[in-house]
Amino acid sequence: MRMDRPHLPSLVDHFNPPGDHTGCFGWIIGYSADAHFLNEAAERFVGETKGQRRYMGQIRLAVMLDPGMPQITPVETPGVLHLLYQKPPHPFRLLHAKVAILGFRHESQPDQWCVRLIVSTGNWTRQTLEESLDLVWVVDARPDFSGAPDGAQVCADLTAAWDLFADLRKRFDTRALQTAFTSPQVEALDLRMQQVRKHASGTPRFFDSRRASLLEQVPKQVNHHAGKGTRNYLSLGSGFYEHGDAELNAVPEVPRRIVESLRKAELLTAKPEVSLTVEPDSCQAIAGAQAAIRDKDWSIGGPWISEVFQGRGRRLHAKFIFSAYVRVDKCLRPWVYLGSGNLTPAGFMEPMGPSGNLEAGVVFAPRGLKWGEATVERDGQDTILPVRWDKEIEPAALQSGESMPERPEPIYAPPIAWLDWKPRHEGGGHLTSPMEPSPTERFDVLSFDAQPCAREGDAFVWPAAEPSEVKVLWGETGNAVVPVRNPLGILARGPLPVLKIDEAIHQLRFFPQPPESEETGDEDIPLLAAASSTGQEGPAGPAARSPIRQMMQLIEHIADLQTRLPAAHWPNWLVRLESMLHQMADDQTVSAFRDLGLNPLAPLLEPPFRPDFAENPQSNEGRDYELVIGRIAEKWRVAGMAGLGEVK
Repeated sequence: MRMDRPHLPSLVDHFNPPGDHTGCFGWIIGYSADAHFLNEAAERFVGETKGQRRYMGQIRLAVMLDPGMPQITPVETPGVLHLLYQKPPHPFRLLHAKVAILGFRHESQPDQWCVRLIVSTGNWTRQTLEESLDLVWVVDARPDFSGAPDGAQVCADLTAAWDLFADLRKRFDTRALQTAFTSPQVEALDLRMQQVRKHASGTPRFFDSRRASLLEQVPKQVNHHAGKGTRNYLSLGSGFYEHGDAELNAVPEVPRRIVESLRKAELLTAKPEVSLTVEPDSCQAIAGAQAAIRDKDWSIGGPWISEVFQGRGRRLHAKFIFSAYVRVDKCLRPWVYLGSGNLTPAGFMEPMGPSGNLEAGVVFAPRGLKWGEATVERDGQDTILPVRWDKEIEPAALQSGESMPERPEPIYAPPIAWLDWKPRHEGGGHLTSPMEPSPTERFDVLSFDAQPCAREGDAFVWPAAEPSEVKVLWGETGNAVVPVRNPLGILARGPLPVLKIDEAIHQLRFFPQPPESEETGDEDIPLLAAASSTGQEGPAGPAARSPIRQMMQLIEHIADLQTRLPAAHWPNWLVRLESMLHQMADDQTVSAFRDLGLNPLAPLLEPPFRPDFAENPQSNEGRDYELVIGRIAEKWRVAGMAGLGEVK
């Protein structure tokens, strides 16, 4: 049985590989990120759980954030490396662009790739997934670039974004990406982007503020991608607006300048309908200027929130401009800007510099819009913009709210990008600097007791087992965490965790959240797991802990979860299921079934245990599911054995 519920793709969903592909390497830039988002993105991108990625020790995603953001360490996000800015000064007020380029390799034809460009209005954080109202724009470049209608245009978009990444890569510390297990992946994506560049043609829809402000570039972008001609409707939306004196009743500068710029470029009529979309209790200068705004016959509205969010609060964080010529129910010559730039002077009016952020966005012309909808239907759910077309906000409801917090003190790259581990016969080991690249200045390594390690020549004495990462100190205030490279050349490697059956139940039940969730209380743990964690047996006594009873609880739990999943979650569920059950291969319950000559996975292949869209191998979902169950059976060494109740 399947539980029908709408699914609106979130930002992290765009890290899912296309069919028959797997993630190879990707670059991310943004203002901020957190471990929760990056772990979920990495699990989707490479199809491995956090524990598996830590054991493999391969960097698959490199992240460049604003220097004021706290470091995300390699152990927090295995497979993801937070690159630190090399040294001051930096050429921007804030690094505020939010862009990713992801390289996916075909599983059976490794020379075939798909390269994806993601442009987001939201940060790479849990808050974006759970609390914010944001927008994202995504395009893929396939191997046959000339085959798609917009192939050359997509390649131009990717090339423009790649130039931004190339510029930033010079400014961030990328030394750890030069290690043996990572550099081939980095170079492979570089090579594919060279091919993309060869197929690029036309003006990119992607643009950034390195050399000119977004305000200066938007009219040119509109002319290129949506065509000339005036429009009589304009909608502006932003999570932040400029600050201003609430007593000074004047139209805020940025919205006013946008309207003037579009009129000057003959893209807006003399008296257009203009609407502002704001977060009512935090709209900065808009609150104090609402009388002047309404005197110009502009409207002010709150964001439209999809029913997909099922009543959960969402706050506007998206930044967008939408314009079109409205004639009865027709929406002519529409265009959209979305990107990182808020409608503030630093975000929209200034180029990158001491008073201007580094921002990025796109301008594109949506197709098939009708006035009153402004929607692009996909399963009847997606709305292109969070705009309320039918309702204005009462004046008393508008509040200026708090200003954007100041950036914390920047953090910069340490003198060394990693340390090498050399074990000692008497226990512990040495941490040494690699010969290349050599450190630029003296530094200390803190031991697990937060005290500096003793030195033996150029090596630091580590008095315990091999660490995955260590903290280093340098200069007067410099401190950062660096990964440790083991003798095999693997960065920040950790042991592959072995899961017990009750731990698997506990972790699977929180899908689609990352399996290492720490937010659940004891009341959320299933009976079997709760009994195990307390060292006591459940109410059924020893029988509840028998191998057959435990395994049946696991199988029933899996069936209950997967029969209620929407099809959109199915690929990620298969990754989680296979990863978790592989880690159970040495559990004593599985061993007991091997000794009995039984395959406990057999019931999972029966239709009642499967969602309706994967009930048989006639569907792609069903075929992929049976392949996963088959691989797990091989890993458990029960393939070919009889199922419960079968006679062989």
